Amino acid sequence: MHDDYLFLPVEIKARELHGKMLLALCAAEAGFAVVIGRQKVLREQLHNFPAGLYLDKSVAVSKERWFKRFRNLGNRVVAWDEEGLVIHEEQYLKSRISERALALTDLFFAWGAAQRDILANAFVDREQMFVLAGNPRFDLLRVELRGLYSDAAERLRDRYGHIILINTNFGFYNHFKGAAEAKRIFSQSSSHADERFIDNWIDYQEKLFHAFAAVLPWLGERFSQHTIIVRPHPSENEERWQVEAGRVANVRVVKEGSVIEWIMASDVMVHSNCTTGIEAYLLGVPPIAYRPVTSEIYETFLPNALSKSVYSFDSFKACMSELLSSDEAAPDWLANDEKQKICSAYISGTSGQLASDCIVENLTALVDSSGQWKADQSLSRRFQVLLNQLRTTKDFLLRWKSVYRRAERYDRLKFPHLQLRELEEIGQRFTDLTGRFDDIAVSEFTKECFMLRRISR
Repeated sequence: MHDDYLFLPVEIKARELHGKMLLALCAAEAGFAVVIGRQKVLREQLHNFPAGLYLDKSVAVSKERWFKRFRNLGNRVVAWDEEGLVIHEEQYLKSRISERALALTDLFFAWGAAQRDILANAFVDREQMFVLAGNPRFDLLRVELRGLYSDAAERLRDRYGHIILINTNFGFYNHFKGAAEAKRIFSQSSSHADERFIDNWIDYQEKLFHAFAAVLPWLGERFSQHTIIVRPHPSENEERWQVEAGRVANVRVVKEGSVIEWIMASDVMVHSNCTTGIEAYLLGVPPIAYRPVTSEIYETFLPNALSKSVYSFDSFKACMSELLSSDEAAPDWLANDEKQKICSAYISGTSGQLASDCIVENLTALVDSSGQWKADQSLSRRFQVLLNQLRTTKDFLLRWKSVYRRAERYDRLKFPHLQLRELEEIGQRFTDLTGRFDDIAVSEFTKECFMLRRISR
């Protein structure tokens, strides 16, 4: 047992919260004092806590200044890549990995052997830092934890009946702030400097966007007893999909809730280059990769490999008609030996030890091997605390500026408000499912920033 701090920032609530809450519970059970909350708030409050371990969602170029700031406060940085499962392998190191950010990181948790090997081969002198762990998000797809979403999935079926789920992934072309802003954001977070590469990616997504929009009228008419749910990527402009959906009576655009409950409630899931194709495969819901436009550069391997690929509108119609008219519980292509072999190569933690427990074991070993880091009273930390206080004050004064308000609106799309009661309910569900965590208390440190600690009985 120890009493070190672990900081878990959440950027996209619908995607990250449940997985990071499970990790938080496992870490608190092991003796960590865990701080979890909205990324922006947690960063602002970091100087108010003792130094600890900060777990970030990537090691991209945009993280370099943040990691320096965290370490100047006495923290150590560990990370995974939230987007590291669905990758363009030839471009991965250039687009997602910053050598400077990685040099400021003590451990990196890989989704599976394929990602770990890419990193270990590129950074041979640091290969020991790449830990084969899996990801807490995919712990939630395991049979023993799916019950977290079963009630919500049943409510969705009661509300919408039979569901065809379409998960879109066109955040560059259909970005909430426009394609130009998406291009700027990508350039900031990537070391890939080729502007033509980004422009062509936007063009590729534009073609797919219109291809997906074009299937909605046919789906609505052919499957009139279904509700077609369009679920845009968190960074996408929902209003454009609302326009497309408004032309078809039984199409709805919905962003609420976790994607897992929506997949579980669906008869079939349609996607393009999206992690949800992998999630559907692991949940036993047929994933269809609609690929009317193909690209060796911009398409990603794993979601397509674990899905049924169709390459034209006609083949899409035939596939959907055959799939939804069949009485079989699952098509024979859903879980054949080839797909299972591919899945095992890319994803760890789908059986045996939870990814969350594996990560906590490695964090505990890191703390035990290096001892307590004594930065709390150092002159450097005091100076950094003062800087953080000044930055927080500056942000407060900027809240009324139009630029700040637009940024805040975008952040709120990714992270709606979070309350203590919500975390307590999630924690109780995990306790009921696992028989663990009944001695973990959740308290509110400040608005949208919470602490989990083990309590003595």
